[in-house]
Amino acid sequence: MLRNNYSNYLLAVLLLSVFSSSCFAQTSVSSPYSRYGLGNISETAFQSNRGMGGLAMALRNPESINLSNPASYTSFKRNSFIFEIGVQTDGLQLTNTDTSQSTYNTSLSYLSFGFPVTKFWGSAFGLRPFSTINYMVTDEQTLANIGDVSYMYEGTGGINEVYWGNAFRIGSFSVGANVSYLFGPLSKTRSEIFTLANTFHYYTSEQTNIGGAYLKGGVQYEYVIDTVGGAALKNKVTIIAGVIMDAGASLRGRRTTVGVTFDDYLLEPFLILPKDTVLNVTDTGTLFLPGGYGLGLSVDIGNKWLVGFDYYSKNWSEFKSFDIQDSLGDYTKVVLGAQFTPDPKSTSSYFKTAQYRIGYHQENTYLMLSGQQLNKSGMSFGIGLPLKRIQSTLNLAFEFGTRGTTDNSLLKENYWIAGFGITLIDIWFLKRKYN
Repeated sequence: MLRNNYSNYLLAVLLLSVFSSSCFAQTSVSSPYSRYGLGNISETAFQSNRGMGGLAMALRNPESINLSNPASYTSFKRNSFIFEIGVQTDGLQLTNTDTSQSTYNTSLSYLSFGFPVTKFWGSAFGLRPFSTINYMVTDEQTLANIGDVSYMYEGTGGINEVYWGNAFRIGSFSVGANVSYLFGPLSKTRSEIFTLANTFHYYTSEQTNIGGAYLKGGVQYEYVIDTVGGAALKNKVTIIAGVIMDAGASLRGRRTTVGVTFDDYLLEPFLILPKDTVLNVTDTGTLFLPGGYGLGLSVDIGNKWLVGFDYYSKNWSEFKSFDIQDSLGDYTKVVLGAQFTPDPKSTSSYFKTAQYRIGYHQENTYLMLSGQQLNKSGMSFGIGLPLKRIQSTLNLAFEFGTRGTTDNSLLKENYWIAGFGITLIDIWFLKRKYN
């Protein structure tokens, strides 16, 4: 018979009703850098991993879903069903040589389900934002014979990812893959406002709908050391190596571009009264999403100490949108992370069973501006709080760091991210025993 944990499902339904609809209308903090490429690319790491800087490629946790490496799905406990949801608040301070501006936003970061199919086969599916675009930029220029011109650029939207993954274990090896469908609208507008008398202003709107398949594969190898010289170790050592590979993908795009002239307008909020339509074109094309790869290594000592590192690279310089290559650079990321659990089996102290996390990451972003590639770095801290009465874990993570520079009239972003995630675990298909 099935064992129903009603408290788990009640909480799951409540969380779903509050947050699931927002995934299809993702917003983010307003960042001028989201104007390039596909915008700000979302992290695949869940909150339990984010507290360790995003460490994930070589991790296997039977009570958590690791989207970063689908090979990890074989670690799920038998008859278990895992539900995870995460929410995060992003804060951003933009600075240049003269001024600064702050903004923040709260959004859904992931929704995922995982379960074992057999003792050697695990599966997971879910929904998350893949990228987000949210910016508003104003540029003032003076043109010969025309005078002063104000250019206003605005962008919103993003891409969502629906994924289904499967993994199979063969001895000490696990092999898995996620098959995803990426979809979403991208909206970009440009306004040109002239100070010259008797000159019409110009407004362009570009609306693009994107859809297409995306594939990620992963492999993990697990090696356990529980004896040395024939003597049993007090704390066994588990070493895991992980590798992932993102396949390049061609996403279908349908783009509608409309251009109009106008004379009357309001600035806040920006509203125009169109005069003449001078452009109205709908075309189709592709957005080429380049491939990438990553590798990681982790060492676990007695389920108390966990340390590891990840490396990831993606060839964003090959990105194309409607056969036009953007000026992006190749992306790399290095992560160092650790977790400490004082006593996982303690019954005398609750906080000895909590998981304390710390991490650091360094990135060469895909942004190439003013002849230089922008860097990003950050520290993170986290804690995993077990909620044993409802077989759950509350994961809290906090990350802060910087992206960009104020050199060459560029912007520097000082950011922070506060993440909240909950993992619900239920046992399915458990037979009752009678005396």
